[in-house]
Amino acid sequence: LPEKQIAQKMDGMNVRQLLSIVGHSWQVRLPSALVVEFADRLPPRELLGWRKWANELFDLLRPTSVRQVRMLELLATKAASGKKIAELAKELGTDEETLKKDLGELLDQLPGVETLAGLTMICYLAAKADPQQPATPPQGAITTLAPQPDASLKDLPHLQPRELDIMRLIARGLHNEEINTELGLNNVESVKGPVRQLLRKFMAKGRSRLALIYVRCYQPAEEREAWRKEVTFPWPERNHRACELLELVLSWEHCDAPNAALGRLMKVSEHTIKTHWRLLAKILTGFPGNRQGISVAAELHRPK
Repeated sequence: LPEKQIAQKMDGMNVRQLLSIVGHSWQVRLPSALVVEFADRLPPRELLGWRKWANELFDLLRPTSVRQVRMLELLATKAASGKKIAELAKELGTDEETLKKDLGELLDQLPGVETLAGLTMICYLAAKADPQQPATPPQGAITTLAPQPDASLKDLPHLQPRELDIMRLIARGLHNEEINTELGLNNVESVKGPVRQLLRKFMAKGRSRLALIYVRCYQPAEEREAWRKEVTFPWPERNHRACELLELVLSWEHCDAPNAALGRLMKVSEHTIKTHWRLLAKILTGFPGNRQGISVAAELHRPK
């Protein structure tokens, strides 16, 4: 049916009637604006089931470029609702053919999902607030994690003490096994579950974003000052490439970008990126020389 006729049919429908139109297979080609409206109409009890379904599929996604990450972030907001491929491409600063290729790569990772509307529904529901936790912002944390280097984050979700402990240790560059030992837990699975939940809660693709979120948004001032004294990280001012790499990974947009994507942005090889990571690890003391440790050390000692 034409979009206008579908919209007319939706007027006055209850959720079950809408469900008969939408379905879980997403092989029907509905406008993305209508699936977002459907998601907003879900009552709390049904929203839980749909969020579980969306999160399970969202966890299957493995974006291969920063552009794909930005597309997923955009689809999780109402800003993308109802926009055509060409409009999304313009907003993401790319061309329509490239965006279609990215969309195809992402849809190939999702069983039973074949349309932009289906991907929109998954991203939107995965970022939607849990009805059992009313303190969480309505659009999920992703809407506040804008891709500006100095984005001010507001309406952040409330974290439990154990979640804060895990984020603090991630920011210190610890792996799951080390976090398990540090917190005196029974086994490493007791860490993996909360880490996955934190990644979903903040729509993060990796631990580096969690580390930056903790330091910038949750870390007490006295702890931050103690870390600054504990960690030594001289800013590599004479190494232009290393400075460029640090500026990228300290931005919300690129903090979780894989080395290959960072290399494309800097117009160097992935091997060169790895070499610079090793150089940065050598000048770092006090924290492990992995990506989280380097990123947090750079954030603590970033020139003003």
